[in-house]
Amino acid sequence: MTTTPTPAPDASTSPGAAAAPGATPRYARYLAIAALAGAVALSIAGVSARDAREARVPTDEAIDEAVKMVRDGFKPGDQVRVVPSWSESIWHKLAWGKGGLPTKALHRGDKLDPIELLQASRVWVIATFDRPAVVDFEHLTFKEVENTAVGSDTGVTVALYTHERPWKRLAQLSKSMRQTKMAYAKPGEKTKPCRLRGTSQACGKGQTVHVKRDNVHHREVEWALLVPGADGWTARMEWPLKAVAPRGPKAPKDAPPVTDYHVVVRAGLTLPSTRKPGETTFGKVFVDDKAVGSFSLGPQEYSLARFHAPARPSSTVRIELSAATSKSRWVMVETDVLVGPPPEALEGWFAQP
Repeated sequence: MTTTPTPAPDASTSPGAAAAPGATPRYARYLAIAALAGAVALSIAGVSARDAREARVPTDEAIDEAVKMVRDGFKPGDQVRVVPSWSESIWHKLAWGKGGLPTKALHRGDKLDPIELLQASRVWVIATFDRPAVVDFEHLTFKEVENTAVGSDTGVTVALYTHERPWKRLAQLSKSMRQTKMAYAKPGEKTKPCRLRGTSQACGKGQTVHVKRDNVHHREVEWALLVPGADGWTARMEWPLKAVAPRGPKAPKDAPPVTDYHVVVRAGLTLPSTRKPGETTFGKVFVDDKAVGSFSLGPQEYSLARFHAPARPSSTVRIELSAATSKSRWVMVETDVLVGPPPEALEGWFAQP
């Protein structure tokens, strides 16, 4: 009978064996890993605790005082920004109740709109959680004239800024829907015009072109909502600028006529639209039948198309939209008529994709 000898335990793997020279026992490695994980956790906890101490949570009293300061000092045409933009309670207190501020004056969102900012010479900023109270728009420079810390150790600041060169607006598409013409066109087919109903355009099959408040490119806007044409059809909106008062709103009777017009067009998918499947939307912008810009909006592309072009008081702006299928393709569009060309500082903003 032959007996097979049992192999001796390997010193490098046996739990109770001593470590061979230059080797590390398995339980020792586990202890080292646990110690490292503990050190990392303590480090993260320390950073979090420090951030919590630095970012002071605002009290209701401090927020109420900041809102009162802005409401009391607000003048028609002023703009208001809240930092961070997700502080919903501040927005509500600014807009609701007696003496509430107009929603058009409130810049709700992470992205600032320079066209709106330049309509006012003053911009208010309410900052909480120790955030800096700044306008924070890289393409324009605003001068701070006031900066007030609210309360004691609240992390709330109210600041007021001015801008020396507002870009005067004469008219907006969203406020001139009654002067627009809307239709769906297809080569070789009879054009299907929409019917004006109040301030909306009824285009059949439950489709209406109307002004709506929604989120476009990280900002809440109140623009015209269009549905692109599908299956070879093109949605076509025309806006004759002769409907715009040539002297501008509330201009003195002896003021010279404004002839140096400039048109700015902005377009983007709504946030709900980007969360649904769909096809790429294609757009074109024309001034007096001359193409001044084109764009495409991917199915989940949360972006903003923007163009500017010179125009005349007799010009007509046309916007065309099409897609392979129009299901869940909701495009928000705004067109502004302004006096003179844009500030040079905005060329970088217009050049952004």
